[in-house]
Amino acid sequence: MSESLPPTPVGLSLVMYQNWEEVAPNVAVFETKLCHELATCLQTDLQRVELVRTEKGTQQVNVSGKSFYPTISHINLLVPLQGGSDTRAAQELEAQALSLLKDEHSVLYRSREIQIRQIFVHEYYPPQRSSAPVTKQKTIPANEGEDAIVIDEGVVGPRRLEVTFVRARHLPKMDTLGTVDPYCKIKYGSIAHQTSTKMRNYNPDWNEAFTFEVDDVSHPPKGPLQIEVMDYDTLSAHDLIGVIEISESRINNVLCAPIGWEETKDRKIMDSKKKAVVGQDKQESIVTVKFKVLEPNPKQLEAWNAKQKAQTVSKPAPAAPVPSVPAAATQVQVQAAPTQAKPAARFVGPRQLHMTIIDGEHLPKMDTIGTVDCYCDVFYGEQSWSTLPQMNTYSPKWNQSETFKVDASKDSPDLKIVVMDYDRLTANEKIGVISIPWGQMNSIIRSDPGSLYDETKEYKIINNQGKEVIGHDKKPSIIRIRLWINEVSATKTAATAPAAVAAKPVEEKHGLTLTIIQGQHFPKMDVTGTIDGYCDVVYGEQKWSTSPQMNTYNPKWNQSETFKIDPSKDSPELKIVVMDYDKITRNDYVGTVTIPASQMTTIVRSSQYDETKELKLINDKTLKEVLGNDKLPATLTIRLRHTGSSSVPKPTKPTVDSALEKAKKDAEEAAIREGIARAQAEQRIMFERAQYLDQAAQEARRIEELRAAEEARRWAKAQEDRAQRELWQQRPQPVPEPVVWPPPPPSVPPPPPPPPQQKQQYVPPPPPPPVFYAGVPPPPPGEPPRPPPGSPPLRVLLSHAAETTQSTKVDMEYRCNMMELIAMETHAIETLHVR
Repeated sequence: MSESLPPTPVGLSLVMYQNWEEVAPNVAVFETKLCHELATCLQTDLQRVELVRTEKGTQQVNVSGKSFYPTISHINLLVPLQGGSDTRAAQELEAQALSLLKDEHSVLYRSREIQIRQIFVHEYYPPQRSSAPVTKQKTIPANEGEDAIVIDEGVVGPRRLEVTFVRARHLPKMDTLGTVDPYCKIKYGSIAHQTSTKMRNYNPDWNEAFTFEVDDVSHPPKGPLQIEVMDYDTLSAHDLIGVIEISESRINNVLCAPIGWEETKDRKIMDSKKKAVVGQDKQESIVTVKFKVLEPNPKQLEAWNAKQKAQTVSKPAPAAPVPSVPAAATQVQVQAAPTQAKPAARFVGPRQLHMTIIDGEHLPKMDTIGTVDCYCDVFYGEQSWSTLPQMNTYSPKWNQSETFKVDASKDSPDLKIVVMDYDRLTANEKIGVISIPWGQMNSIIRSDPGSLYDETKEYKIINNQGKEVIGHDKKPSIIRIRLWINEVSATKTAATAPAAVAAKPVEEKHGLTLTIIQGQHFPKMDVTGTIDGYCDVVYGEQKWSTSPQMNTYNPKWNQSETFKIDPSKDSPELKIVVMDYDKITRNDYVGTVTIPASQMTTIVRSSQYDETKELKLINDKTLKEVLGNDKLPATLTIRLRHTGSSSVPKPTKPTVDSALEKAKKDAEEAAIREGIARAQAEQRIMFERAQYLDQAAQEARRIEELRAAEEARRWAKAQEDRAQRELWQQRPQPVPEPVVWPPPPPSVPPPPPPPPQQKQQYVPPPPPPPVFYAGVPPPPPGEPPRPPPGSPPLRVLLSHAAETTQSTKVDMEYRCNMMELIAMETHAIETLHVR
């Protein structure tokens, strides 16, 4: 009776007649389709189809008159065996796979996209599982609001957990003058991720996935998985909306679930008091989160296998048979078809990967007022780099380069380029991603020493849904990138390079590496912020710029650039101009750091030079130190390091003629410097004179405007007075009232009776003196005086007196205004004379 054995991984190498140049840009889609068709066609009791890597073939093939490099994929199939050995299972699987090529009803035979022509079976990877029996499954019942889950008992090894933030609903109002700007932060163990920010949205949709790699599910990270829902604020600290926490036991059970298990669930957001957060529509706030268990990537498997080998004594693997290729598998003409797929060459030692982001085209519109302010964030393993933003253009041109350190003896990580839109006041927005998988990167960094990789390609930008980003002109958005490899050392060992290549000497060039580390005590340059500092470096004809560090008085760059130098010649000066980046207006000048040519020549000719300096910023116009916001001198910390060969040519002994020539050259340089200084002084004087004339012209325009305004006021007042006089002249004449003469005598009350104690009689007061009018004879005795004939009544006289007083008042106001205007003109003229 045959003994039951655990599932065993069997390796396949598939040689496919697909042009590698056509497969490479979309290798991930090709690999997914290949795994699906293999799992459909190989009707054995397979538990898993695992793609190890896809790479370029080593020799060209000729199909239909076209020569190209084929595509080779290495695959592991996890096959359960019933007795026998791994070699026997491999032979049976080979026979079954080759027979599928002859079957006209097979998907592989009918597929035109995946044309397999040769299959080689070998043990590509050692067994990934121990010789323990196949694990049993166990059901964990639902508890604490979590659903029931089926897990594998006793499972060990690496796995990946994918967490997808789908959406959020019913979020609360967090901003005084707005709604809420939500984003999520997730942390598990020592790894943390963050979603993008959705501005002014109570019901945001993210659909963003993050992956957590677990080295061994039997020893997972300690602690729960915590999700923080945050509100983004531009000018203040970000506010916490609430927290979602998945317990440690639940996460451990999820990691032990079968490969491919997934769960999508609405989870409530809890506040600090463990109560559900209530949204602006009086409903409980929720976040929809999706969990999915994925297979480990090849890097994790390689580390796990190495760990298992170190713990146990490995047994020698049986020799893999060399299969014979039947005639049906070679119907197409093949030039020097390989009898066995050879893995990519492995080189020992470091290399340098150079990357230049050239330009982009057909980018989408991202700004409400404007187009798009595009920049790129590059991630290669633990190394990262960012380009400068190109403002307000759909076709940015960067031409910026960066060098990454690589080790050709190890597998390369993925190269990820995140294309972003820069926003000054809000969070930067993500446009899409360009990802070059690790298999393709391995082919690049392990290219043959005789023909190192150097190629420029156009890459399409992919959004979060895995679709192409469509630009403003309805065309796919692209970024043009150049990648090339060079060696670090000058010679190759016999084990890693052919003799002809190793014998060829590689000339190493001299270089001066400048690292701008940080700045301190920078001045305030923005009205609503601090300063967005960046540096423009000029060294002869070579130029370089750092990326801006936003809203900080103490920026930290830690960015480097290497300049070409020639120690046999005099070096030019090194000039670093510190600028303040502005999104809408022109960038502002902050200060300059200059290292003179004489000092730079000494540095260039010193092969071991490596020094870090802290230099003060100088204003070129005033030639004074730049003072920061804290009244301290602004400084810039840089590092200069000489790279290249140590054999610097020694200067020859000067002769009389050379001394005269040098003195003449120094005199000419001094005269040139003096002329430049004189020209700068004259330019400064002309600038100040132009400023003075501009101010004088502005003052004259202001006085002229005041004078014109006063003339207009006078004219309006005169028109108003004229209209009032015309109205007065056209007024209806009042009808004189009849005068009753003589008027009735006034009624004089009788005098009060004298008190009893008074005995003397009452004496009436004398009558008032008579009033006489000019030119009128006095009245007869006993009659009151009469007014002259034809004179107006008394009320008319009083009204006329009031009008006369009002006219006098207006005239006085006019005179006061005129005196104030004359005083202002006199003061302005005296100010101009003083300047």
